[in-house]
Amino acid sequence: MGRMPPTPLDRPMAIATTLLDQELRRQLAGALRQAPARGELAIHYQPRVHPVDGRRLGAEALLRWRHARYGQVPPNTFIPIAEGSNLILALGGWVLRQAMADAARHPELGRVSINVSVRQVLSGRLPAQVATALAESGLPPERLELELTETLPLGDMAEAAAMLGRLRDCGIGIALDDFGAGYGSFQRLRELPFSTIKLDRSLIARLPEDAKDFAILWAIRDLARSLRLRLVAEGVERPEQLEAAIGLGFDEVQGFLLGRPAPLEALVGPTAPMQPGPAAAHRLLGGGPALRQAAGGACRPPDDASPAIMLHPADRRL
Repeated sequence: MGRMPPTPLDRPMAIATTLLDQELRRQLAGALRQAPARGELAIHYQPRVHPVDGRRLGAEALLRWRHARYGQVPPNTFIPIAEGSNLILALGGWVLRQAMADAARHPELGRVSINVSVRQVLSGRLPAQVATALAESGLPPERLELELTETLPLGDMAEAAAMLGRLRDCGIGIALDDFGAGYGSFQRLRELPFSTIKLDRSLIARLPEDAKDFAILWAIRDLARSLRLRLVAEGVERPEQLEAAIGLGFDEVQGFLLGRPAPLEALVGPTAPMQPGPAAAHRLLGGGPALRQAAGGACRPPDDASPAIMLHPADRRL
């Protein structure tokens, strides 16, 4: 006897969001509203490290959801559902409070970078959410960075600039995420008070083989230095990409090669692995030429081009 064809609920939860039918979306939205109270949400952290010596400078906070029935629900499934309603405001506030509390308890985590939704900005609630989380956690504002994706529309740019400017005045970093993925990057840089550029992983994927991408990244590196912005390369997955990032003089790198997203206890505490030093970076690269140049200072930015907001003495998405 033949088996019945699978229903959407029988499919793996990793299927593309576009394949979810309206009923399943409705069920997921209802379940997601209850997720914080049921303890189903967690934050994983992906390290951001110094490209030369491997020191952890901070970590990006990434929301995870494990449902009792559906199992581990991928972020690219539930985040669009949340962003389609005001549910993202509650989730965004929860992530801010939880990630700041984690960072305050564990200074060794470094600077914590948190993705914020455009709805949080446009609603006007972001400053209050941030202020509440800072007050509850006691985290110094200099150890907080908020990430805004390059592709999200912000509507009234002047109003957004004023709001983000007030956050910057408090010492909070503002990162332009996915830089290079869309067409609004340079307008955003011109009008909004960013402190950091996070390159879209598509610009890193073909390094070092693609000469055009290398030339584009060199130009972006010069732009970031001129604007006194910290430059972060995302999606570093191969030693050759890390070596290229060193040769380009990037300030920070992030990717599976340096560390996958993991629960907090995997990064801090007595069971956490020791942070890598120069020897570990040397092993990753096999002592490549870019590492040798960087060790001698040839690839480091000049002192007068240091980022303006390096405030954390130890020196990230929903």
